[in-house]
Amino acid sequence: MKGSITPKDLEKLVKNQQQFQHDPPVTTRATFKLRDLEELIVEIRKAIGDYIPDEDHNHQVCITFVREEIREEVQESALKYKSKWPGHRNLKINTVISGSENFTQLIPVITGCKAKLDLNYDYDSFEYLRNEDRLISFVRPGGEATGLIPPPPPSENDDDFS
Repeated sequence: MKGSITPKDLEKLVKNQQQFQHDPPVTTRATFKLRDLEELIVEIRKAIGDYIPDEDHNHQVCITFVREEIREEVQESALKYKSKWPGHRNLKINTVISGSENFTQLIPVITGCKAKLDLNYDYDSFEYLRNEDRLISFVRPGGEATGLIPPPPPSENDDDFS
C-alpha cells in the first residue's frame, strides 16, 4: 500500500525498531505491489530529476525496517494498518513488550531519500524525501488495511533456489 507519513511518526517507528533490533522479527519476507512502487518511483524522479551525478555515491531509494506499535486504543497506525484487525491477536503471541507498549512484525518501508555516501561508501548525509505536504511518501507491504504481512511460505514450498 502506498501512503504518506509525518517525519515524527516515521522517527518513532524507526526508534521502535532500534530499541528491539536484537529481538527476532515475526516477518522474514514481504511482498509489494508493482503499481505502488511505480508510483513512488515517479514521485522520486519528480523530486530528484532524471540526471543523477555520481550515482555510485548518491542514492535515492531507501528501505527502512520499522516495528509497528499495535496498542488496542490506536485507531489507525502511522503505516495505515487498522490496529483492531482480528489478525493482530495472533501476531501478539510474538510481540515484544516494553513497558506498556507492544511491538510486532518487522516491517520494511520503501521511501525516497537523498543519501550521499563518502569515498568509503559510509553515509555522509541522509534525509527522506518529502512530498508537497512535507510528508514522507512510502510503500509498505501487507494485506490492504489488515495490518498483516503475508508470512513466509512453509519450508517444503519455499524457494530453494535450485
